[in-house]
Order: sequence, then C-alpha cells, then structure tokens
Amino acid sequence: CCLVCVCGVCGGQGQTMMEAMRCKVCEGCGTVKERKVLDVVIEKGMLNGTKICFGGEADQRPGELPGDVIFLLQTQEHHTYMRKKHDLICETTLNIGEALCGFRFELTHLDGRKIVVQNRPGQITKPGDIVCVCV
Repeated sequence: CCLVCVCGVCGGQGQTMMEAMRCKVCEGCGTVKERKVLDVVIEKGMLNGTKICFGGEADQRPGELPGDVIFLLQTQEHHTYMRKKHDLICETTLNIGEALCGFRFELTHLDGRKIVVQNRPGQITKPGDIVCVCV
C-alpha cells in the first residue's frame, strides 16, 4: 500500500521558503509518499469478520498521530466443506448398502492431508447421523 509519512530530511517542517532552499525530498510539503509491505498472518480457525490491526501504520502528517491500517477477514465458501464456528462440516450421501453394511471413504483436508472416514461393518447409519472426525 502507499502511505504518507513524515519527511526524514526536513523533519516535517514543510515551511514556505525560496525554491532553492526548499527540501528536495518532500518539495516543502513536509510529507513524502512511501511504499510499505504489511505481512498479514492468518491463523487456522480465524473467524469471518476478524479484524487484523496494524497500529500507527496509516498516513502520517506533522503534528498528528498516524492512524491504524485494519484488515477485515472475509472467509470464502469451499466446494467440499462448510464452516460452523471452529468446525469444518462435510455432508455426503450413502447408498443403502453403505448405510447398512458399513462405509469407508477418504476426504482431502484443506491442508492436503488425506483423512479416512469409516464405520465398522454391521454398524447401521441412520438418516441424519453425524460422524465426528478429530484430527
């Protein structure tokens, strides 16, 4: 992002003066444009609407306190998983044989790990049953 910061040469004085004596860096206005990269770290499980604040990193002007740069996290939908607070939910449909005789399938987690989901043969799965997998 492009920020305005206090001129390091004239110290933000920005006084009116003759052209020859004017600060060459800020051209007498007391501020210069500066490009700065802010690294935003997004942790696993951060919720939609989480604010990530960089205090004092906004535009700076002589005699004023700089503001904050605030990033607002917006999650996007995924084709396999839904999110419910800190849990990931994946819905699947079982055929009658799998529901009555057992099932086994593999999911690919968001970080690329393969997770095997299964129940024992003979363990009946009823409509609406939920299988929790802790990884």
